Amino acid sequence: MAWFQNIGQSLQLVPTLRYYSQSAADFFTNIDDFGKPVSEYQSSDYRLSAFGAFSGGLSLIADLGAWTATLTAERYVANEKYAAYTVSQPSTALVRYNRISLGFDYSF
Repeated sequence: MAWFQNIGQSLQLVPTLRYYSQSAADFFTNIDDFGKPVSEYQSSDYRLSAFGAFSGGLSLIADLGAWTATLTAERYVANEKYAAYTVSQPSTALVRYNRISLGFDYSF
């Protein structure tokens, strides 16, 4: 979800909110046992586990004629507690981070 709010002629303030959830892949496991032969495909990649995530951010967009400048700050938090699906094998590698970015676009 994003709300684009104009501030004067050349500025926009854009707050955002996002929720994401996924179920685990059939072959996800949070334990890799390399001592035993694997009869099936398996992966412990945390991106294949069941989890949910929230992110929120705020962008400031400035229209500078042919140039546009965008400054964005975002917070992202993933956790198995936020999943809309059953989590039978939680991942220990889910991430949380803060991101700040500055971008420039030129139109011609």
